[in-house]
Amino acid sequence: MDQHAARPPTELVSPATVSVFVERLTTLDFSYVCAEHGLSGQTWIADLELTGQLGPEGMVLDFGNIKSEIKADLEALWDHKLVVPLDMPNLQFHEDVTNETITWVDTKARQWRHVGPKISTYTITTSELCIQTMIEVAQQTLAQKWQTKGIATLKLHLYEEKGDGAFFQYSHGLRLHKGACQRIAHGHRSQVQVYCGSPEQYNINPVIAQQLAVLFSHSYLLDRSNVISQQNGQIILGYTAPEGDFELEVPSSRATMLA
Repeated sequence: MDQHAARPPTELVSPATVSVFVERLTTLDFSYVCAEHGLSGQTWIADLELTGQLGPEGMVLDFGNIKSEIKADLEALWDHKLVVPLDMPNLQFHEDVTNETITWVDTKARQWRHVGPKISTYTITTSELCIQTMIEVAQQTLAQKWQTKGIATLKLHLYEEKGDGAFFQYSHGLRLHKGACQRIAHGHRSQVQVYCGSPEQYNINPVIAQQLAVLFSHSYLLDRSNVISQQNGQIILGYTAPEGDFELEVPSSRATMLA
């Protein structure tokens, strides 16, 4: 047999389709307009799964891009913002060139109002905050950009931090903060731990922790220096921060004065 005889060309094999899973890509902290509580804070942890073909570098997408660019794209949606479900009953929304004004009445007939730059809110056409709806919106938004860069599918998983301790949800704004915390209505879901005893020997007290969590649940934590007026059971807060002018009206019964 002629060893130099022509051989059939090697069959080309399509690059394998693989998935990349990124656990705890980021944490999304925000507040949202709520029919029951009026205003509430929330924290969701984000996991991400990407599926695609391996590129020339042997990766679906460089981890540097995932942990910086996709993370930033996700946070830009509603992290440290006020999420506004536009179809919620008794809610009115108005915008001008620079600001948005949202007024609403909760199920206990309490009055609320938020005024701030457009960057401080995230509006969605729904009647209430739903984690599955937010997942779908985020996936669609991210896919519009990243599916053109070799990503076949992009799946997002959002969930609350789990644990045996007591958790509470709250909102606030930090006037002197240079970053996104300056927004007057952003929030968090945080764990409360209470330690009793001396520094040398202390015990965790879950009962008191739970009591504190209930006490501060769904409250607005405010600084007295930001109060513009307080009358008729309402508190009006306001300040000017690097992003613009902010104002918030909250029922006194839902506010906690910290300083």
